[in-house]
Amino acid sequence: MKFVYILLTRTNTVLSRTIGFSTGDPFTHVSLALDAELTQLYSFGRRYAHNPFFAGFVRESLTRGVFSWDSGIPCAVYSLAVDDRVYAAIERRLRRMYELRRRYRYNRLGLLYNYFGRALSRAYRYFCSEFVADTLQRTGAVQFDRLPAHMRPNDFTRLPGLRLVYQGGLGSYTPDGENFPAAI
Repeated sequence: MKFVYILLTRTNTVLSRTIGFSTGDPFTHVSLALDAELTQLYSFGRRYAHNPFFAGFVRESLTRGVFSWDSGIPCAVYSLAVDDRVYAAIERRLRRMYELRRRYRYNRLGLLYNYFGRALSRAYRYFCSEFVADTLQRTGAVQFDRLPAHMRPNDFTRLPGLRLVYQGGLGSYTPDGENFPAAI
């Protein structure tokens, strides 16, 4: 048994503030990590920290980019237990997507559709919650009762099987707390 981690955040960027204002949700971005330290952290977002117009599949960092701008960014970290086969499938998918990362774009139109309760899936285009949901579903980690393009970051807080292991400021996050499940 292994674990993957879901990081939910709400930064102070214009897009995050807009999403938060329009949805009322406490979290506006979701990332998927292969490790408790969140060093293998993936999502769809800005390719360059200070330029929101170039976005796509990215490997995020807690010490560089948008996450490094404010140590008080509200966040929640959830763990999801998966078997070795599913973990390997998630790892393969992330590795392959990262190899082809320049092909992937941010699904801006899909995000707008999502706001209005509609789904628009497009080849090689995702927004953050669509990507995480699609990855978890394609690999057999979780089955959703709706399309990944209907998912919003806050929806992951209600996902069966996820265990909250940390909530607070992102800068105070440490993976060595007793809340973390040990690998079985």
